[in-house]
Amino acid sequence: MKFPIFHGFIAPDSGAAKPLNAMNTAFSLAAALDAQLSVAIGALQISVRTILSSNMVEGLISDENKRSAASATAAREQITELARKSGLIVHTEILKGDLGSIKRRCANRARVHGLVFAEAGIPGELLGGSLIEPLIFESGRPVIVVPNGFSAAISLDHILVAWDGSAAASRAVWDSLPLLRLAKSIEIVTVTGEKELNEVPAANALAGMLTYLGRKVGVTALPLGRSSAAGLIKEHAARAGAGLVVQGAYGRSRWSELVLGGVTRDMLHGCTIPVLLSH
Repeated sequence: MKFPIFHGFIAPDSGAAKPLNAMNTAFSLAAALDAQLSVAIGALQISVRTILSSNMVEGLISDENKRSAASATAAREQITELARKSGLIVHTEILKGDLGSIKRRCANRARVHGLVFAEAGIPGELLGGSLIEPLIFESGRPVIVVPNGFSAAISLDHILVAWDGSAAASRAVWDSLPLLRLAKSIEIVTVTGEKELNEVPAANALAGMLTYLGRKVGVTALPLGRSSAAGLIKEHAARAGAGLVVQGAYGRSRWSELVLGGVTRDMLHGCTIPVLLSH
């Protein structure tokens, strides 16, 4: 059985076909892992029926819903053509509904896959990155988040693991094994001075465990200074030429909903390197 990867995104807000940059990355990742790719395309449907509704309002909503459905269909056709040219096995479906419904259904579908792929989107942009949180916190699967507009293949030559000994970090390491097996070198990075690490598994202990992969494994300690922990890791990853960062995802409860914690949010904001997050 081929390794299963899931990718979900909201269709662009136009009926015309638009460049799907992240799909190029998803296809190259699927090829590297000999994977079967499942893609869910969200087609937003607005439903506003009140006593104040008018024929004009309902007509405008109907037109907008048709545009969204046409955009999803155009995206599906683009993906089908990419799949035909690449020879990959790709399953596509269109999910129609409001944003909450699409989020839930994408998270549910992601649960039966080995790896999830998503695009970060532009902070502040309508719907930008709107699927990130449900995919991370509700799917139970590791999620690779690529920067907005990223279209290159993910380089697995040098993978950086952000390690603090936590349960989330541990899950991220072992969830990323299919990718770590393809790496030429693995670098374990710890940020010192942020938290007490004496009572958690040390980075050196993890390095010893990962040597069974037969890859070069190194350990780097980054002292916390004026920059945040996430900032230090991003800067070091860029300097080291890492193609992927692996780290645990942290969230906090707000009004009974999980939202991205500060470190996770900071890691994704402005990051130019794909990040694998596991919660």
